[in-house]
Amino acid sequence: MHKPESILITGGSGFLGTHLIRFLNQRGYHIRATFNSKIPSSSTINQIEWIKVRNISSPESWDDLIKGVDYIIHLIGRAHVFKESSPEDLIKFREANVLSTQALAESCVYSGNKIRKFIFMSSVSAVCSSSAQPINEQSPCYPETTYGISKLEAENVLKDTLQHKISWCILRPTMIYGPADPGNMGRLIKLIKLGIPLPLKNVRNARNFLYIGNFLEIMGRVLSHNNADFKTYLVADDESVSTPELIRIIAEILNKKAMVFPFPAAMLGLMGKVGSFLERNLNISIGINNYSVDRLTNSLVINNSFIKHDLDFEMPYSFYEGIRQTVNYDKLKVGSNECFNRRGSS
Repeated sequence: MHKPESILITGGSGFLGTHLIRFLNQRGYHIRATFNSKIPSSSTINQIEWIKVRNISSPESWDDLIKGVDYIIHLIGRAHVFKESSPEDLIKFREANVLSTQALAESCVYSGNKIRKFIFMSSVSAVCSSSAQPINEQSPCYPETTYGISKLEAENVLKDTLQHKISWCILRPTMIYGPADPGNMGRLIKLIKLGIPLPLKNVRNARNFLYIGNFLEIMGRVLSHNNADFKTYLVADDESVSTPELIRIIAEILNKKAMVFPFPAAMLGLMGKVGSFLERNLNISIGINNYSVDRLTNSLVINNSFIKHDLDFEMPYSFYEGIRQTVNYDKLKVGSNECFNRRGSS
């Protein structure tokens, strides 16, 4: 009997990890996954070999975990935070994102285990957080946040350690959204459900997001395609959208009126500065800061043609379909085919 290929997924208990585990498990891979505080409660997820890492910054902690593994998908790390970053945060980000990546990569190289491919989950923040012009893989990297700095450093550590000894691929997704989204998209949907007016009518920006269904299909391609080896890709949905248009689409799906009103951009910026000052100096959060204002008002359009060309691939889900399934996830069977209807289906 043919032995199924084995994948180690680090950080498997989070939003992205649980979706990825379910997707790859259904495609016949044997999954070994690390978790942080608790194992997700799901019948499918519980079929997985769950392991807690003693010390993510120690290569020795990874040696046993990668035995018998064909592929590694490295998701573990400290995610970007909504609060204003400080110099101390960079130390924490480096500990979680850079040192863990270095330790795992060193274990792959020196432990004698034959890893076929190492896929690292970076972020578009390693390039920039906003840009007046569309960006692609040739765009220079000027990370603007401590999170982005740590991701770029982790990329460089990975490439320096693995070199061409083990195949690697680095993915730089923009903000990922989908069913059961606990992040910014989920919070925005809740605000619109509650009918809370938002001061964003005058915003004139454009941003790409990434639907989890598109991301999962890309990950399946990267695992099986040699064309992705030793390359770094930006990953995003095909369509870009302005913040007011995003609010209108979500409200339309919810059968609600889009509650937006005009507010001077300069005042929004000032509110962001005040919020950041209070967070840094008094540890007080008013729900808005420079980071949140930037995400809601500035542009970040991503050209995703490189990865689509190399993988001979088209995004299976439109942006509208991704948002629709995200908004309506509680009405669907999460994890089933109903939750991932393809482009043009309903």
